[in-house]
Amino acid sequence: MDYLLDLKLSKEDLNYIKNTYNKKILSNIIYKKANVMKISNYLLNKGFDIRYLLLNRLDIFLIEYEDIKNRIDKCTLEELELLKIDFALFS
Repeated sequence: MDYLLDLKLSKEDLNYIKNTYNKKILSNIIYKKANVMKISNYLLNKGFDIRYLLLNRLDIFLIEYEDIKNRIDKCTLEELELLKIDFALFS
């Protein structure tokens, strides 16, 4: 999971993730590295706080990149701004 350091996470952030999430999610984050990086870069380009999402909503990085991209691309600017505030609105 050290590749997450490239997304400006600290060692403390990685430790938090390792101590917060179960082993199945963590192993999938390692296994799906390419997908995680695609989603991260896409969300960064859209102005999302990647650090916050990685620490609090790691599950979204296990969704297929194309699914996230297609769903977010359909959002209006207003919906996108709301999503940046509360990703729980993602549907």
